[in-house]
Amino acid sequence: KQTVSSIGRRIDARVVHLVDENGTDLGHVHRANAIRMMEERGLKLVALREDADPPFYQLMSGKQIYNEQLKLRQKQQDKPQSAGPGQTQIKEISFSADIGKSDLEVKVRKIQEWVLEKRHHVRVSIKNTKKKSDTDKMLAMAGSVLEPIADNATYVSAPRAVNDGATVTCILRHMSERERAEQRRKHGADGANATKNQPKREAHKGPEVVA
Repeated sequence: KQTVSSIGRRIDARVVHLVDENGTDLGHVHRANAIRMMEERGLKLVALREDADPPFYQLMSGKQIYNEQLKLRQKQQDKPQSAGPGQTQIKEISFSADIGKSDLEVKVRKIQEWVLEKRHHVRVSIKNTKKKSDTDKMLAMAGSVLEPIADNATYVSAPRAVNDGATVTCILRHMSERERAEQRRKHGADGANATKNQPKREAHKGPEVVA
């Protein structure tokens, strides 16, 4: 499993390929010099590729290491998972934001089949193919994918923009029986409240007849 962490002063190789905290390639550096730079700058040494020849290291601040760990964790969460016995399978489907209506309907039917019939989780990715990003349109499109099956499906991960708005992604799944019952109960309560709050109409009175 890939990790990002400080190795301290533990460098087995005599010579390493070093990159500094600003991304500048310092080339091949003796390990003593790498450790000296680390200590002088108050940084950490992080192994990027220990299997390379020579091993590849980078100087990083604590904040840089933390940010890289967050990126790696997100990447691992977004990675499709292969399903084993008893595990939920994750399917993926992607299309552009300017997809035609008929093509979109085909994609939506496939999503419905995976979610409703086969009980898979489905990662949907909507990609912007134009220079000008239209994130709102893509978010609305992601919502329209769930709308026809909203009584039986929900989000694992709600629609969100990634890659500076170039892509909107979400993950759908089938609701459990408990969730469906809770949703029906909630909708029933909302409907009852809406009826209760409607203004009462006065009975229509005909013209008064004077004898």
